Amino acid sequence: MTDPNSPERTSRGPQPPKGQKIHKPLEKIISRLRHRDEDKKVVFILSGGANRGACQVGMLRALYDFNIRPDLILGASAGALNGVSFASNPTLEGIDHLEEVWRSMRRETILPPPRFGSTWRYAKKSPSVYQNDNLRHVIQESISIKDLRECEIPVEVVTTKLCTGEAVRFSSGDAVEVLLASTALPGTYPSITIGRDELIDGGVSDDIPLLRAYELGATQVYILYCSSLTETKKSHERPIEAILDSFSLAKKAKLRSDIALLANKVEITLIESPVASDTNWLDFSRSDALILDGYRSAFDAVQRKQLRQVIPTMR
Repeated sequence: MTDPNSPERTSRGPQPPKGQKIHKPLEKIISRLRHRDEDKKVVFILSGGANRGACQVGMLRALYDFNIRPDLILGASAGALNGVSFASNPTLEGIDHLEEVWRSMRRETILPPPRFGSTWRYAKKSPSVYQNDNLRHVIQESISIKDLRECEIPVEVVTTKLCTGEAVRFSSGDAVEVLLASTALPGTYPSITIGRDELIDGGVSDDIPLLRAYELGATQVYILYCSSLTETKKSHERPIEAILDSFSLAKKAKLRSDIALLANKVEITLIESPVASDTNWLDFSRSDALILDGYRSAFDAVQRKQLRQVIPTMR
């Protein structure tokens, strides 16, 4: 049996970013990717997913149980929060803590209790429906660092420049402010100003930065996806759910395209969560089920990958 963590080396080495705004040079990350193990450059990509992000806790635990460790973590929105939390404490204790955060989360944990009807909240003259005080508290509870540079595993957090839609990526800076920007769902939470840029949710510009991982020299990518590429017919109880699901459809189309583009260049393991795909966007009561489904999905995905790499001895 071949080593499941040692894919054949690709010819493309780490390349500096082209035409993208980076707030800190990535020489340190690129150097680590180049020198740590020339035959294996493992990148975890954690997608956005709002309340569905709980599934990534189970996925991280399964990958940890298989002794699969990343050289770099890329994340957007809820995936950025989970990624930074794990990168700052990449241990079972760190995963346990993140799991407790998700298990204790309720809708009112993230969204303040309404004083008026939902129609009024979305119709009132204001750049966002909610303030981000509750979200800030969740972020502070989830991470143990002040600056992204303190992470034990290098990270890159995706945000979106409001005026252009351009992806703005951070590997350093105030961790709480960067994560607030990456999770600032347009219209729901206020934008965050960092430097001269007004920033919103990273999922708007690059929810699953697979091409970015390849650009940074990844040879092996694990995508922790808070949904499933399997098409399902859904009904919606609220207009906001229909809006978010439409947003998700565009992301799925891009993910399929990116995977097809890199299929022969990077070893990609896509970990999907069927339970997450069927969970309503405002339902925070299913964290236990999401975490368990994430674990099972990642476990199965890695097992299938290992079976594909078995060299048969009998014909």
